[in-house]
Amino acid sequence: MTAASVWSGHILALDGIRGLGVILVLFYHYGSSAMALGLGSSLLKVTGIGWSGVDLFFVLSGFLITGLLYDAKGKQNYFKNFYARRTLRIFPLYYFAAVVVIVLAVITGFGILGGSNPIWILLYVGNFQMAIEGGGSILDHFWSLAIEEQFYLVWPLIVLSLSRRKLMIVAAAMIVISPLVRTLLVLNDAPDLAVYVLTPARMDGLAMGALIALAVRGPSGIAPLVPWAWRFGAMAAAAFLTIVILRRDFSTEDAVILTAGISCLTIMYASLLVLSLTFRPLTSVMELPVMRWFGKYSYGLYVWHPIVNMLLLHSPLTAQFGADTKLEVVLLLALAFTISVLVTLASYRFLEAPLLRLKSRFQ
Repeated sequence: MTAASVWSGHILALDGIRGLGVILVLFYHYGSSAMALGLGSSLLKVTGIGWSGVDLFFVLSGFLITGLLYDAKGKQNYFKNFYARRTLRIFPLYYFAAVVVIVLAVITGFGILGGSNPIWILLYVGNFQMAIEGGGSILDHFWSLAIEEQFYLVWPLIVLSLSRRKLMIVAAAMIVISPLVRTLLVLNDAPDLAVYVLTPARMDGLAMGALIALAVRGPSGIAPLVPWAWRFGAMAAAAFLTIVILRRDFSTEDAVILTAGISCLTIMYASLLVLSLTFRPLTSVMELPVMRWFGKYSYGLYVWHPIVNMLLLHSPLTAQFGADTKLEVVLLLALAFTISVLVTLASYRFLEAPLLRLKSRFQ
């Protein structure tokens, strides 16, 4: 069995990694909402690190997409199959949710789009609008989806054009360049949000995943990566913890977190990816049914829960539900999460799943 074929099938642990990514994001948003509604505790403050779940998504996406593209080199319909499958997976839910929000903005008059122009979102460049004009839209979380789509536009051509060795050099260069871009932006007083959402500043996660995908397809497979994953993962975790202790912060409003901190997290999550595929205790955790369930519905949960949260927890509707006591706040948070899950399950069954079945025509 070739190295490529080993990694081309469905790997259960990767579902769990995807699940962990969305769980982190959920913790972040619900923790932020809880504190905004008056709940306060040291435990809730810890949920603030959940923003890094997006970085885990980037590493995983780089790994999966690069592997798929590299394995498809030399086969017929290389571009057609890739873009058809990505379109069936990404576009329906993305555009459906965007249209729903635009309609709700017109009907309710709640100002849920802030001052943003939805055309940017529809063109998959919402992250650039956020960098230029600031956030404030109910669809701000689409910034990460825009980065991934921009990656999908250019990376297939690069993978097709270069050898494995040259691709690994390009990926390594991207890993170095992105933190340099973040540092230059910070030194030139760019807004924190711009540093956080601009594509050139966030390519290191995708590139790290790509580098791993190419490395495991080498003659030695994944084995040589394991000791490095332990070493670099431990060093990156220690470095990130040191930064947090010294800065007394782990938010993306901190300049050191934005620069070195994100790099540390990227290395940590890349190490987690390798170890989740090789270290049996960790593999078992990622293969748990609950982790895989969150992984299966991660895209829908990521898209829908901020929309539901904004409408229920941060709009004129909030006062109608009541959020005056701690119990009422907890119940309102539970209601928001429940509705998010139900909307996710419904959109998966009636919108995503029927279209995903068409992917079999573009193997």
